[in-house]
Amino acid sequence: METIMLSISIFFVSFFLLGFITLIVVMLRNDANKEKVKKEIREHGILTLATIKRVFSRSGGNSGYINATLELVFETEDGSKIACKADTVIDALSIQKYQAGEQIPLRYLPADPHKNMLDVPSTFELMKRH
Repeated sequence: METIMLSISIFFVSFFLLGFITLIVVMLRNDANKEKVKKEIREHGILTLATIKRVFSRSGGNSGYINATLELVFETEDGSKIACKADTVIDALSIQKYQAGEQIPLRYLPADPHKNMLDVPSTFELMKRH
């Protein structure tokens, strides 16, 4: 009976570890793919201005920064209008620049405009300035 219980325990521990390792590998692969797309957008993307339609903010804690999701619309070189969302971090002192109707720089891939990203300083760059 002890041998069966030990075998079952080993099976479940092995199953859990395999699942955990698989999850980590999938997350690392997804991050690598996202970074590859960001690099492609930075190198080959077309710069345009997107209009902010809506802003959803979440507290950034006591850091003086606000986490926000922006709903945006931009026009491609061929005149197509693309709607998208982008997550960003906003310096609380610059919140007026991130209101509905304001424009923000954005880069997109001409072959797939749904692959886009804001062209604003990163949180790390913002924090280095202060």
